[in-house]
Amino acid sequence: MAFNIYAAMVIVSIIMLVMLVVVGRKQNSGIDIPLEARIMALADVFDALVSKRCYKEKMDYDRAFIIIEESLGSHFDPELGKRFIKCREHLEKYYDEMEN
Repeated sequence: MAFNIYAAMVIVSIIMLVMLVVVGRKQNSGIDIPLEARIMALADVFDALVSKRCYKEKMDYDRAFIIIEESLGSHFDPELGKRFIKCREHLEKYYDEMEN
């Protein structure tokens, strides 16, 4: 029971952080977006791009990384994004392994 409550709290926290990113982006309010939310934004978009969904095929890695790179500074934290891009080899390996 305790694990379920903890898992629910983690999920709610993640949702709240993602909503903070969306609200901050829409309102352009200049609020400080927590690091966890900035990481989640990058990870969520990358996963959505390179994963097959019932409504779309997966995108190739080259195109996904171009989209991420072009969005640095406007949608994503530029410094965090540069570090994310440096992890490309590991990310591709992880997603390739998950596919098999």
